[in-house]
Amino acid sequence: MAAEHSARRYANREALDYLNRALGWTDRLPEAVRIDARLKLLQLRSRVNWALTEWAAVLSDLEALVELARDAGRIETEISALHLLTLATSFCDRRHFQELLKSSHHRSLEIADSRFQAYASGYLAYFHLDFGG
Repeated sequence: MAAEHSARRYANREALDYLNRALGWTDRLPEAVRIDARLKLLQLRSRVNWALTEWAAVLSDLEALVELARDAGRIETEISALHLLTLATSFCDRRHFQELLKSSHHRSLEIADSRFQAYASGYLAYFHLDFGG
């Protein structure tokens, strides 16, 4: 809560300090709530790092978020994180961006929710048009 409050006040370095400490404490949580806590904290930390344009940290957080969501069987969280990771790599790593874009789209097709699939297809189409592919 302190990190979210700091981020809303644009005290991003302070928010990162809270988030880093909180992530360190998640190991002490019961397993039933540990994954949810880590997912939420990684999401928030990636947003704060994004605001600071700390791309290496953003990529690291989003890659960890994708892996944790995949391991926990949280496919929608995984795909949402893949979409953000794809967007982040479009700014700094075009080769990795192309493979992530295809991977996130293919993974999205595994969800039965047609709205989610439509969003993923639109995301793919947008970047395809934007980068002239």
